[in-house]
Amino acid sequence: MASTKLILRKDKKNNKELYPLYLRIIKHRKTTFIFLGIRLKAEDWDNEAFKVRKTHKNSGRLNAFITQKLADAEAIIVETETKVKTISARKRKEKIIGIEPVNFFDYSTRYTDSLKAGNQISTYKRAMAVIQKLKDFNEDKLEIPKVNIFLELIS
Repeated sequence: MASTKLILRKDKKNNKELYPLYLRIIKHRKTTFIFLGIRLKAEDWDNEAFKVRKTHKNSGRLNAFITQKLADAEAIIVETETKVKTISARKRKEKIIGIEPVNFFDYSTRYTDSLKAGNQISTYKRAMAVIQKLKDFNEDKLEIPKVNIFLELIS
């Protein structure tokens, strides 16, 4: 079973003297950090109770948010460990963050459409040739597996 812990990363201080709050997941001695989207001053974080101190003006909301994120992450970890024998740290992180897998051919269609819309005709033709070769090669086999990618790369 993977272990989870909340960590205030004091090595990643920004210029406003705020530190990011991470969820650390350790499985088979491999560590994964997931940023929770919260930045705090060091004196606002209780390192023993793993929660925001009441001196912070939004401590109740932040603690509820942190508790929910921690519960969601632990539920996903338990679910994936019961269904799949092995899962990589990267896939576990993507599942917790909520990155959905995308079909390769769907992604390639959006990519080539953006090339065509941007008047990059020669790049569009080369990409279409490669995609068509992949489709021809793959026609009698199973569909290409879904891969996790960030769609922001094409937009």
